Amino acid sequence: MQKKWFVYLLQCSDNSFYCGITPNLEKRIKAHNEGRGAKYTRSRRPVTLLYSEEWPDRSSASKREYEIKQFPRETKENLVQIKKGEEEIKEFQRDIDRERTLIMGNLDQLCAMLKDTFTLEQLVAMTDVEDNPAKKLLLLVGLGYYTYSNMS
Repeated sequence: MQKKWFVYLLQCSDNSFYCGITPNLEKRIKAHNEGRGAKYTRSRRPVTLLYSEEWPDRSSASKREYEIKQFPRETKENLVQIKKGEEEIKEFQRDIDRERTLIMGNLDQLCAMLKDTFTLEQLVAMTDVEDNPAKKLLLLVGLGYYTYSNMS
């Protein structure tokens, strides 16, 4: 099995950046903070991980490290901000997925309750006279659920 490699960008205590590569990101950051990392970071502790990328092999990681090291500071800062934005989007998507799961579970319970409480004819009659759009939608969803569950 091939080892994954990481390119990482640290922020040092003097606000400078350090870029490196490693097969074990957590262990390498710890080494930097214990003074066993690169000579550059030894006098600039503590360091904070700002950014990392995963690469399939050492060669690819080394090429990317060189590329990042050539970037001006502003570009490195932009890289960090883009990564933060991507992580925020992923977290937001996870929140949406959790909410969707909760809503669908609650909707299933609600529709089952409507089906158990009212006959098909009562649901149809209620949708015809209901003026509140939210209630009407709920009744229509219940009606659809009622119809669907009787088909299967």
